[in-house]
Amino acid sequence: MSGRAFFGILLLAIGGGLLLDRAGVMDFGQIFATWWPMILILIAAIQLVTRSAPVIGSLIVLGVGLVFQAITLEFLPSNTWSYIWPLALVAIGLYLLLARGRGFRQTVSDADHVNAFVMFGGANARNESTSFLGGSVTAIFGGAEVDLRGAQLAAEGGQLDVTAAFGGVEITVPSGWPVHVTGLPIFGGWENKTQLSAETSAVGPGLKVNCFAAFGGIEVHN
Repeated sequence: MSGRAFFGILLLAIGGGLLLDRAGVMDFGQIFATWWPMILILIAAIQLVTRSAPVIGSLIVLGVGLVFQAITLEFLPSNTWSYIWPLALVAIGLYLLLARGRGFRQTVSDADHVNAFVMFGGANARNESTSFLGGSVTAIFGGAEVDLRGAQLAAEGGQLDVTAAFGGVEITVPSGWPVHVTGLPIFGGWENKTQLSAETSAVGPGLKVNCFAAFGGIEVHN
């Protein structure tokens, strides 16, 4: 499952639960108040399995989720909340020290699809496919950079689904690629800075970039 699909399913589940709560069908508020830390746990698990974010950052998100879940289930005393922020500061400090000098997680691939999902972290993905078809890029409270300058677009073109929620995504494409960008901005935005847009190009199929930006930004450039 791509990060974009996971984020979409998450929004549908929360929105549907709130509607059922308003209709008096179920007490979604109580259920969400008890189990919301599972969102952090699932995101961290996905990052660890797909290796789409730095391991240290994923482990920190996993640890925070487990602590919050233990508190909501009353496995830990209620005054544990008073220790959360100091522990969070310590965890962030350790992350900055252990990750010092490494920056974003960098990957190089020749696959025809790119799949990046980051939260509370960063990723720098370079693709060198000879027949690039697109993929999915999701950044939640983090940043992602996708470098396609070494890739060749498939004959039928490609489609890239990009989601930025409280984060940012930067995509670099070769100067000869026609690019068509559409999106849904919610207190965010996207920008196509490429030299050759698909609307004015007669070269043929290009790269379609579907954007969803919520309190975040997406930029495509050469």
